[in-house]
This record gives sequence, C-alpha cells and structure tokens, in this order.
Amino acid sequence: MLFWEDINSKSFLEKRAAADMTLEDGIHTALLTLKEGFEGEVSSSNIEVGVLRDGKFSILSKDEVQDYLEESN
Repeated sequence: MLFWEDINSKSFLEKRAAADMTLEDGIHTALLTLKEGFEGEVSSSNIEVGVLRDGKFSILSKDEVQDYLEESN
C-alpha cells in the first residue's frame, strides 16, 4: 500500500531521474526527494545515505551527507 507521500516521492523521482545520471546527481536527487516529502527538517543527524560503488555498499558519513545537503540548498 502506498501512502500519499510515497506517491508524491515516486512522481518527483520519475520526473528527475535519468539512466545516465552520475552518482553525485543521484545523491542530490534523492536528497531533494526526501526534502520534498519529509515532515520536518532533513539533516545529517536524521537521515542516512547509502551508495553502491563498484559493487560495494557503503553509508556516507554525517559530514558527507551534510556537504551534499549544503550543496543542494
């Protein structure tokens, strides 16, 4: 079952996602999507960002997430 926010987030992503987007662009798009549907403030202390690079999964540090958030403002 999808909630209203899920539907809005999916629509937001579908409009902005592209098969040839870079990892950096993907992270920015994901953060913008979170900001769009998140109640409250999105910050490095209340979200985590995971990435898959060269077949290896990792979670960005709070400092890295904060840098991306500042870039997307």
